[in-house]
Amino acid sequence: MEDLGFQKEIVGQILCRCPEIFGCSIEKTLQKKLIFLTRFGVSTTHFPRIIKKYPEFLIYDADKTVLPRYLS
Repeated sequence: MEDLGFQKEIVGQILCRCPEIFGCSIEKTLQKKLIFLTRFGVSTTHFPRIIKKYPEFLIYDADKTVLPRYLS
């Protein structure tokens, strides 16, 4: 996560709020979520702020949970 611009303190806060992230695959889960955000025009510079506020986003199924909420 530090490679994506997250500061160590923020990474710690995110993992404390949503420890399930430890079990997520970087390639299969985390990167897919970040790609999902960029498809909707979110700049990579905003990732740390968004994920800090909503760390659960990284464990949601983007197609089944996030996209339906966005479209409704």
